[in-house]
Amino acid sequence: EVLVVKSEHRSYPYWCEKTETSGVFCLKQMVKTIRRRLDGLWAYWKHDKLTSASQEGFNNKIGWLTRQAYGYHNEIYLHLRFITYLIYP
Repeated sequence: EVLVVKSEHRSYPYWCEKTETSGVFCLKQMVKTIRRRLDGLWAYWKHDKLTSASQEGFNNKIGWLTRQAYGYHNEIYLHLRFITYLIYP
């Protein structure tokens, strides 16, 4: 598969160069962070801005329900709580 290079991709190195020579510390840190995460950023735009945010939220909710379940007398009640959350988030 060929990745089409848009004008934004060509202006990025120019922006990085100007930012690094600006002397502004926060901007230099931002360029450093963006360069470290560049593959993930390009993948985000390449794949129609697909993220795993909904799955992360669901996993966090399950973790929260599990922490709330300490002290339950049986596992069946915990499973009922999971099912209730799935039906009524």
